[in-house]
Amino acid sequence: MEKFEKMTAQQRQALLQSGIDNFRSKAKKLHARLRAPKRRYRLIVVDTFEDLFEADTVINDFTSLKKAHEVKNELTERNPSGRGVIPTKYYIYDEDGKLVG
Repeated sequence: MEKFEKMTAQQRQALLQSGIDNFRSKAKKLHARLRAPKRRYRLIVVDTFEDLFEADTVINDFTSLKKAHEVKNELTERNPSGRGVIPTKYYIYDEDGKLVG
């Protein structure tokens, strides 16, 4: 591929737009995976060494935020980020895909 500096303005614009479109597509798919079912909370684990859009794994969906936090706290205590071989982080999302814990 030609170097960016040697590209025409149109080629640069097309390359940048392609990257933006790819990012948006991955972000939409990620948001859909993180969104919990109606009236539930989704606990996920993220492997911090993986690609941003492929690092998450659903642990479970819970009917109460309290229960999701309890399980998250248990997992965090068992796998503190400083002790593990692979640093992981736990997050809770609601039915709108918003981070709530």
